[in-house]
Amino acid sequence: MDRQPSRRKVSKGRYAQSLFFQGLQPGQWLVLEDLPSTFAHNEALLLCRVSRNEWMTWIPEHGEYLLAF
Repeated sequence: MDRQPSRRKVSKGRYAQSLFFQGLQPGQWLVLEDLPSTFAHNEALLLCRVSRNEWMTWIPEHGEYLLAF
């Protein structure tokens, strides 16, 4: 069975988004406000940009996770 990554939408003001998220690079860690599960760590490692507003991440104790900003 093909396992699809989890997906979460992060809501932030558009202006704040554009300033902060423009500088993101693969290999950076982000602190998560909302966890995908109760056992997941509170940080996500950026793996690659999927689209303008989405990043594929890896979260310890959870696995791959698609963040949508």
